[in-house]
Amino acid sequence: ETLQPVNITAHTVNTTCAVGSESEQVQLSCPGDGNTIASVNFAAYGTPSGSCGGAFSHDTKCDADISASVESLCKGQQSCSFDCHDDTCFDQKLPGGDPCYLVAKHVAVSVECAQPPVAGNASSYVVDFGRNLAGV
Repeated sequence: ETLQPVNITAHTVNTTCAVGSESEQVQLSCPGDGNTIASVNFAAYGTPSGSCGGAFSHDTKCDADISASVESLCKGQQSCSFDCHDDTCFDQKLPGGDPCYLVAKHVAVSVECAQPPVAGNASSYVVDFGRNLAGV
């Protein structure tokens, strides 16, 4: 029986973030040739605390979690932009309405960027799981 090699390729990942005032375009961009947004670590509209380079945290009384919307809009893109104002983000009404009525709000977003695999930069390994585990 001949075992086939398994290719394992490393992807470089880094974090980038953006903060923008209410009604201001928030621009996310993964620097580097071919890097794309792989996942969303944090995304809130309202009065989240923290800063780029540090950790963000939700204000449970005045935040809308917009992580799913940011991921839907931005995942797989090298860059994307959007804005939030009053009760609207991404040109859609927020399910809960304005997260903090008559309060100045902002957007805070942190995303992971992934580098595409480099051709020829994979390591091949032969893994023998044994007859029982291989189902042979």
